[in-house]
Amino acid sequence: MAMAKVIAFRRSAAFAVTLLGLSIAFKPDDDGVVSAEVTHGEALDRFAAIASDYRVVAETPAVVKAEPDPATAQPKSKAGDAKKAS
Repeated sequence: MAMAKVIAFRRSAAFAVTLLGLSIAFKPDDDGVVSAEVTHGEALDRFAAIASDYRVVAETPAVVKAEPDPATAQPKSKAGDAKKAS
């Protein structure tokens, strides 16, 4: 199922839109940007078609910092190692 944030331009307060039988609630965030999380693909297409009032922003998955695998990680060289090799 697709999920994206839909941003409403020219709005500053919360409001709801009924689209395709769904009630989609838009709310301002801490920065005053009015948006809603939408999971219905056809509704996302409809919002995207109304470019003068809405912008669909694809959600990106959370970035997880992976730790290196100790079995395959290369040891870090020290500043003095280059002089010893010469």
